[in-house]
Amino acid sequence: MKKITYFLLVSLLLSVVTSCKKEVVRGTQTPKNVIEIEGGRKIGQMAKHYDFREKFLPCWDYGFSDNEEFGRWCVGEKGFLIFQVRKNATVTLRLDFVAFVSDNHKADSIRIATNGVECGEFVITENKPVFLNLDSRHITNNNAIELELFPLNPKSPQELGINEDIRKIGFGLRSVTLWAYYPVE
Repeated sequence: MKKITYFLLVSLLLSVVTSCKKEVVRGTQTPKNVIEIEGGRKIGQMAKHYDFREKFLPCWDYGFSDNEEFGRWCVGEKGFLIFQVRKNATVTLRLDFVAFVSDNHKADSIRIATNGVECGEFVITENKPVFLNLDSRHITNNNAIELELFPLNPKSPQELGINEDIRKIGFGLRSVTLWAYYPVE
């Protein structure tokens, strides 16, 4: 049992790192991103990386600036992202934040919710990742993760004496990585 568990974990990690391509399954062919578990069950996985430094994002976003060298700023009262996942997926999100801090503004506070379910408040004082583990409560009936990011203390660069930019900036986002695991019938 221990060997099977070890093999399963290693296989999952290797396949997440090496394969992010969408596959077409015909007949009884088992796609490369599906692993059979003891007892005849199968689990599929998906990994996607969203780089906010890129000009075009392959996910729906609202409340973010255009891309910049570091990523994108969340401007205004809320940042909103939508990611599609498979039905009944268990998902882990890694959000790589960029803190908008200065001598007069020491930390960004962010409240996060998915599909209306609160995930918590986070204080960002430096560039760092935040991990969220999500289950069916966090996924909509349309198999989407509706991620809401609420900056609790946005400031403009003008208020902080940095430059003349009057946009209220809550935080920066460099990237989001999504890992999803789902049952296969």
